[in-house]
Amino acid sequence: MLNVLNKMRRNSMVMEEFSSRSEEAFAVALSIRKAIFNRQSVLVVSPDQSLTKKIKSELLRWNIVIDDSISCQFSKSSNGLFIELLIEALKKQYETTAIINLFKCVRDYSDRAQELEEFFRRQNAVSSNFFLAFEQWDKKKENSALCEIVENIKTIKFTVDAEKTFSEWFHGCYQIAECINFESAEKFFSIAKGILRYSELLPTMNFEEFCAFLKNQVLSLPIKDSKKHMDNVVILGILEAQLFDADLVIIAAANEENWFVSKAYDFWLDELILKKLNINLNAKHEFVQCVIESLLHKKNVLITRSKIVDGVRMQKCKYIEKLAENVNLKKNGEFGGLISSIKKSHKRVMIKFEKPNPALNLRPKKLWVSDIDLLINNPYVFYAKRILRLSETKHINEPKNIRGNYLHNVLEAFVKNAKNKNDIEELNYFGQEVLRNSLLKPNDFGLWFFKINKIFSFIVKNLNPKYRYITEITGSFFLEVSDNCRVQICCRADRIDVNQNDFLSIIDYKTGLVPTKSQVNSGLKIQLPVEGIIAQKDGFNLGKTRVEQLCFWYLNGIDKRCIAISNNEEETNALCKNIYEKLIDIIKKYNVLGDAYEVNTSSSYDESYMHLARVKEWCQ
Repeated sequence: MLNVLNKMRRNSMVMEEFSSRSEEAFAVALSIRKAIFNRQSVLVVSPDQSLTKKIKSELLRWNIVIDDSISCQFSKSSNGLFIELLIEALKKQYETTAIINLFKCVRDYSDRAQELEEFFRRQNAVSSNFFLAFEQWDKKKENSALCEIVENIKTIKFTVDAEKTFSEWFHGCYQIAECINFESAEKFFSIAKGILRYSELLPTMNFEEFCAFLKNQVLSLPIKDSKKHMDNVVILGILEAQLFDADLVIIAAANEENWFVSKAYDFWLDELILKKLNINLNAKHEFVQCVIESLLHKKNVLITRSKIVDGVRMQKCKYIEKLAENVNLKKNGEFGGLISSIKKSHKRVMIKFEKPNPALNLRPKKLWVSDIDLLINNPYVFYAKRILRLSETKHINEPKNIRGNYLHNVLEAFVKNAKNKNDIEELNYFGQEVLRNSLLKPNDFGLWFFKINKIFSFIVKNLNPKYRYITEITGSFFLEVSDNCRVQICCRADRIDVNQNDFLSIIDYKTGLVPTKSQVNSGLKIQLPVEGIIAQKDGFNLGKTRVEQLCFWYLNGIDKRCIAISNNEEETNALCKNIYEKLIDIIKKYNVLGDAYEVNTSSSYDESYMHLARVKEWCQ
């Protein structure tokens, strides 16, 4: 089959039909790959951008990046996305979430923006104004570069409550863009400079009008991304195609709706371009026909179409078919036979899921307990979070996020500062203080807040005033997995109780689902035992290493219980020893042996990442 392309005769032409756009894209991509193998140049002409995106995606499976001169709108490029997010942030008067999303799309600051977002999520409440919210982070002095940029933005003092000229609005946006992402700002300027020359002719406008003008006149303009691409392979629009020659010409999406019927906005052959070419708008179809006719007389031509697109049956482009018949179309030619054989013999083996298997030096050497839980239950999610550093964006002040944080902060303040650990009034006082200092209202918690008094009563009843309490403490130890592998295991314990005999009890607060005892003992949920191991190795720096009890406190609005996983030192030691061995096995599996990160296809664990892993597709 590899020799078919080599045997193609000059001036051969084939029309092929496919059942779907995906099948058409795959066939075109494979045809391009074979042509590249034979050192041939390829020209793809298509009015269907959805199809060309699929073709590019298929070629990326073989690490082939092609020149897509059909281009894309500026707003769909990385620089355009940045400008669009910037405009959105300015419209929202520097809203915290909008500014974080802006920083996250800039490569140099994406990691810090992620850390900043995680920091805000750990707070009880975050100001809706980014500059006020950032003061909490600024005090930490963790990133002077980010602090400097924020200060520079503040000095610009950009406001939207006025009317200005286009030039004034533009230069204000440009200044802020330049502070954050110089490349995007320069691209923004280069595209808009044509408008700036005549901006004095535009009337004054408010910011909403400026944004609308920007969207219509700048963000919608076609640009070409400056990515490295394969030489001699290009996707063009009908306008540029007349200027290009190639060994193989592929006219894709040859349906009537795409070439002559569609009334959709066509940014590479719009009214403005037609006027520049002195082509009457009514003569657009004649111009397209002339270009198609010239393309059909190239050396080797492949015409493709999808019979069904998005569930709708498509009509074949009559004009293309008629022209093709006049230049000896071969519907069952050698090239067509190749595509037919691809459809039949490769349809079921074209996609194969490759388990991600990064190099050992890319695998983290510092793991939190939650990371190990992922490695045990669904390794792919660990790979996505810790190696690809992907995370689902959620609203900072979601009730589910603030509920647990609020309760942890109240208990931390109470056990550290309360004079009487059995006084519920004092606990309520700390609850009100945390609420007030965090700028929270009862409505932020939903119905859960109205059951808080029952939770407080349970807490007071189960606190022993003779114990010493340590809350929200971070600990770690180094796990020697092999001669060449040493991994740091870290955790943050909700509470550690120290009794009169200097025995430790480790407690984990739960407002949601609580792991069962069998899940903990079997090693499926290992947070508490790992905290016990860290305590036994004095990883919390308490000077005490004898752990007596591991326990969950279930603090749901309806049910409140102390669920002991181990009740004495002997049980705790046996459990921690068992988990320690499993800990070595799981770390050795991934950090020494270098096993691939598998997807737990039978689990609904973390559905966001299951969608990312395309579990349904791989299971078909």
